[in-house]
Amino acid sequence: MLVLAGLCVAMGLPLRRRSATTSGLVLAVGGACVGAAVVFLGTLQWAEPGARAPRRNPLPPTTASVEAGQRLYVQRCVPCHGPAGRGDGPLAPGLRPPPADLVQHVPLHADPDLFATIHDGIAGTAMAPFGGLMTAEEIWHTINYLKTLGQ
Repeated sequence: MLVLAGLCVAMGLPLRRRSATTSGLVLAVGGACVGAAVVFLGTLQWAEPGARAPRRNPLPPTTASVEAGQRLYVQRCVPCHGPAGRGDGPLAPGLRPPPADLVQHVPLHADPDLFATIHDGIAGTAMAPFGGLMTAEEIWHTINYLKTLGQ
């Protein structure tokens, strides 16, 4: 798409003398192509499944969901965040910055933010992106479990 936009703009470069009206029209068409490319590429970043979180968790925090989230938490999160979510897992001492205390952090964040953190990770920390390892449904189950920590 960017190549197409580039070609549209390149067509606006004068190969021979053109009138100001013709050059302006060609540049306008080229600019429209670039704009369309930017809009199109902007929509692609969310094209992979689960990349854009709904405004709230679509899975109710049923017993089954919380239990599924707990199993996923044990598999994926305990090594860094620890069994109670306090940031004291077996890998925590070697991590800089240290893992977050989820008992304190989770209540401070909205569901889409929690989803994005788990899906995309946090740059500059050991919080890796789990979007490629977990489905959107698994991430939501995990969030339902995280909300039970400290209760």
